[in-house]
Amino acid sequence: MNYDNALLSEIEKIYLEKRKKAEQPVEILKQALFSNSDYLSAYNGYNATRFEISKAKFMGDDDNLPVLKAKLSDYKLKMQEIRLSLGYDDKALTPKYECKSCLDTGRTADGVRCKCFKKLVCKLTLEKLGLEKKKLPSFKKAGYKD
Repeated sequence: MNYDNALLSEIEKIYLEKRKKAEQPVEILKQALFSNSDYLSAYNGYNATRFEISKAKFMGDDDNLPVLKAKLSDYKLKMQEIRLSLGYDDKALTPKYECKSCLDTGRTADGVRCKCFKKLVCKLTLEKLGLEKKKLPSFKKAGYKD
């Protein structure tokens, strides 16, 4: 279905605001966590170890993988402990999007327009037309006679 460019632009702005609203608390938390030197150290160690695991897999060094995976678990646990000590659980680092299907983008993972996009199109179109109800009256209810 083709949509008016002005309507699409307005919808994109709405989705951008929704994403900002969902992602802003996570970004604030990340800034707080990265200002903690212990967390930053564990985070850097975690990422370095992930790289080492990838490198070991690529080089065929399977003997070293168990040690690296244990080290990775230790870093992950350390980061979790620090988050919990600051009063944040693991879910705190996950944005709370309004739509779980499209993550407030208007498109699902397979590129199809989401149901929330279609609802937003209807809502905005009705507003532009000055209509409040979603359903227009039918001829039967209006009481018209042939």
